[in-house]
Amino acid sequence: MVIATTRTGCMAACCQCCRCMSITLAIASVVFFIASYFSVGGLSSSDLEAEIIVFARVMDLRPGMTICEMGAADGTLLSRLAPYVMPGGALYATAPLDREVRAMRQTLDKAGFGESLTTFKATDEDWAPGLPARSCDAIYSRMVYHMLSPGTAKRYARQWKASLAPQGKLFVTDHNPLDGGTTGPRRPIVAIVGGIGFMPVVPQETEKEEIEEAGGFVATLGPTRHPFYEGGYRTLYEPASTG
Repeated sequence: MVIATTRTGCMAACCQCCRCMSITLAIASVVFFIASYFSVGGLSSSDLEAEIIVFARVMDLRPGMTICEMGAADGTLLSRLAPYVMPGGALYATAPLDREVRAMRQTLDKAGFGESLTTFKATDEDWAPGLPARSCDAIYSRMVYHMLSPGTAKRYARQWKASLAPQGKLFVTDHNPLDGGTTGPRRPIVAIVGGIGFMPVVPQETEKEEIEEAGGFVATLGPTRHPFYEGGYRTLYEPASTG
């Protein structure tokens, strides 16, 4: 009886230890994710420079182009891409919060590109109220798509197409859930305990399906791995031919 009780106690302790280890690993993944999520400053300087080069090359940025960042936050990424479209380029940026609009304005002013910047306050119904149709050579977002509800994402996709100039491009980077899946519904990037997790994300194939079907786009590159943050992927879209 003593031996059985001791064995049962050891097994319970072992199970508890395994649960603690699982939670610890999940929390570590979340911490790593947060470091890259909340700011481009979460990357090392070399990784940030490498990611900026990827954005510029994939979108084929050149002087004179008009680019628009959806959900530009404090404007850091836009300020680093601005030199690629200067001289003669135009910078558009959207954000849902007044404080973010003010922050991006300050960042671009400090970087010397304030006069080229036009900002738009996004709503659930309109991604960039007042943005002229067919005015953008490239629209892009970095870790923003997952913040949109399915209905808003599909509505935005149609508006992105209307906002692009002929031969324009849409470039989206975001996160897969860390369960290894690339399809299926939105779900937490990390499921910790009992299905409770950290922030819903959109698997890459789900994003692709939504943007292509709702917006009338076709993926011309990807989805493929975007190695600058945990579970990252990137996809380049162009409007589908109507011919």
